[in-house]
Amino acid sequence: MLWCAGLLEVKLRPMAPLLLLAVFLFAQGGGIYAPVRARKPRLPKVDRGACPFEGCQFGTWTAQTAIPVYSTWKSQPSGNPVRTLQKGENITAVTGIHITYKPTRIQMTSAIPKYHLQAGDTVLLYMSQGEGFYTAWFNGYWFENFDGSGGLKRWFRLPEKL
Repeated sequence: MLWCAGLLEVKLRPMAPLLLLAVFLFAQGGGIYAPVRARKPRLPKVDRGACPFEGCQFGTWTAQTAIPVYSTWKSQPSGNPVRTLQKGENITAVTGIHITYKPTRIQMTSAIPKYHLQAGDTVLLYMSQGEGFYTAWFNGYWFENFDGSGGLKRWFRLPEKL
């Protein structure tokens, strides 16, 4: 197995080279309103099994640009790539990883009763899962599926710089 951009584990096939993709999204199971009592996650927070975009499926992918390939996700960006994929080359995506170095910090401007959030509470968002859902931590609880859909502008005050 090799890692493209340090974030996507791929399997070499004789006729299918590797593809690099940055991993930003990850769909996890679990109940939407099922919090787990937890300490704030240590950074960087590593989520294995992540897929890099909404609607993502592992399988055969095609490089859209030239992409460096690394021997491990931990070697990048300081490590040297083991090769570079050329535009149009195919790979088989096996799994991915999402790494949060700094969560998005939002402040509530109004209450969300289903989460027991009040105006002024701080929510830390770690990974977007698409469709307005995030992994999140607040008030001593971890949420695998924090539902921010339809309420971001109404409930949150986003920082000027992320």
